[in-house]
Amino acid sequence: MTLLCAATRLTTNRLAVPAVRTITAYQRWVHTTRLLNLKQVPDTIWLKPPAPASLATSKTDRLSRLPQDTEGDMEVFRSLESLDECVRDLYEESVRTSGTILRGTDEVRFGRKYIGMVNMPLPIVAAIDRYVTPLSKRTLRHDYLRIADSLRSTGQLTPRGKGKGNAAARQRRQDVYGEEEEDEALGSSSRNTPMLLPGERVEVIATGVRPAPDSLVNPGTPLKPHTLEYGRGETAAYLAACTPGTYGAIYNILAELSQRIPDFTPRSVMDFGSGPGTALWAIQEVWPTEKLEKYQGIDVSEDMLLCAEAIIADIPVPEDGQRVRDIKFSRYLPPSPSDPQERHDLVVSAFALSELPTDSMRKTTVETLWGHTADTLVLVDRGTPDSARMISEARDQILALGDCFT
Repeated sequence: MTLLCAATRLTTNRLAVPAVRTITAYQRWVHTTRLLNLKQVPDTIWLKPPAPASLATSKTDRLSRLPQDTEGDMEVFRSLESLDECVRDLYEESVRTSGTILRGTDEVRFGRKYIGMVNMPLPIVAAIDRYVTPLSKRTLRHDYLRIADSLRSTGQLTPRGKGKGNAAARQRRQDVYGEEEEDEALGSSSRNTPMLLPGERVEVIATGVRPAPDSLVNPGTPLKPHTLEYGRGETAAYLAACTPGTYGAIYNILAELSQRIPDFTPRSVMDFGSGPGTALWAIQEVWPTEKLEKYQGIDVSEDMLLCAEAIIADIPVPEDGQRVRDIKFSRYLPPSPSDPQERHDLVVSAFALSELPTDSMRKTTVETLWGHTADTLVLVDRGTPDSARMISEARDQILALGDCFT
């Protein structure tokens, strides 16, 4: 049996967790300008790009195919050529300052993943819009902020200045520039601000107690770790604001799974923490619908399950006339079946383990999910230290049970 684990960051409005790296304003400007210029290039040019023999040949050949008939075409051509050189210089500089990296190895290629952009299917987008439109936008925003508070209270990145990387940066600055640190009793100043040399990378490890973030609903009030019960309002806010990010993460993981195991096509699926059925949408996009015979969604929120049923019922029948034959929802996870025929080819738990209150409940849940798995178990959660720890512990637990590979 197969185990696939992933901790991923959502990129949905204010729920997005910032990546642990700094992108200068100039790099953002270059990236944005390049995208705007690329949008002006006719799509037909990029339909069948030649197989490049080298990076330089690919760049020269592709730019030479751009139209240069009018002054506007020449402006686009010059902009793309200039931006291409600028991006190359930035890349070469990053390579020069990043230290030794084993490039081109099988391990790097296997673990590297660029998500890019994922578009939700238009029928699902239309169904979500019809579900959310009659509701009050003010109420939706308030409920979304409550969801954000809940997520931020249970999963935080290490704040600036709270890891030992902060001390390492100060020590490096002191060694290089000969600056003396001020007494902390004198208060904070610019000399206490951590500074990294160009190209320097320092591992940041959280030490001590992290400061609690402030509430978005009640600014100025520190948050206490808590989870949220999803009623109708919270469900609608989650559907409107969070599902694009969760769909993108789940879709990419399942698409990667289908590429790494091409002969795997699930016929029965169990979705723990199904929410509005996000994993089902992604599964139907990755694998043929006619092959999927059974789907079982499990979520403790009754309103989430009602929302999932409403969205599925509102989606038009595909052109091929195929739908999942057997779709069921339940509020509780059943015990592991004794009959192997009752197990599911694919079991998915996306962003659900971090919602469980205790480690013992997580261990019991992971063991039960593995008992329901006939072929592949996929565990996905948020890209925070706490969630990454939970995913790592779940992986170790399943590997200890044996009869699996990752």
